[in-house]
Amino acid sequence: NRFCTVFGVSTLPAAVAAPFAMLGQFTWVEECGMSKKARLVLAMVVIEAGLAGIWWYLARFGMANPDRVTADFQAVVGQTMGMAMGGLLGIGFILFLVAARNDRNAAQNKTRP
Repeated sequence: NRFCTVFGVSTLPAAVAAPFAMLGQFTWVEECGMSKKARLVLAMVVIEAGLAGIWWYLARFGMANPDRVTADFQAVVGQTMGMAMGGLLGIGFILFLVAARNDRNAAQNKTRP
């Protein structure tokens, strides 16, 4: 299945669908043998990249339009986006530990007769 190639040439379909696979919308990612840890890491990278893009856009907007923003705009954007990204990474770490446990349990249940 060409969609199963996660780190090969055809990464776009898996990279686009992986965050939604955690919600159970696309079962073909699970059929490919992609572990829960890998799906979580891929989803976190996509979400963090989106937040970084928003942060970059807002910072550039503030620099380009100093007359349209308040004096503390850059500090507020930095604190808010930094808190959002840091909080998401903290939750992602906890979810990674849960996903690793679930992967271990699934592997043990596969080997049992």
